[in-house]
Amino acid sequence: MILIIASGISTTMACTNLIVTKGATNDHSVMISYNADSHTRYGAIAFYPAGDHKPGDRCEVFHYESGKLMGTIPEVLHTYSVVQFMNEYQVAIGETTYGGLDSLSRQPGAILDYGSLMRIGLQRSTTARE
Repeated sequence: MILIIASGISTTMACTNLIVTKGATNDHSVMISYNADSHTRYGAIAFYPAGDHKPGDRCEVFHYESGKLMGTIPEVLHTYSVVQFMNEYQVAIGETTYGGLDSLSRQPGAILDYGSLMRIGLQRSTTARE
């Protein structure tokens, strides 16, 4: 019996989000919390200041986990301030990653990983729809 139960156990690498809407709190507070499963990210909060850019400027894309420069993409004229996974317009992104499909782990020419997509999306949006 123990062998059968143990065979169903697998290790997972997942992130956790806790989102509380104003209708769920006594004082109508809205809260968002994020916990990465990586031991190397504990205690770190990223800040990206707002910026004005010139036509033709490029946005450097760094791999979210390794910090390696992956390439560049066209920059927009103005980017918004971002603290971790929320921008100055209170647009927030929560994610729960997992290993994903092996077939998608290596895509020649691809430079955007999930962390880069979240940062760049938040730097360029004033609403969740954007």
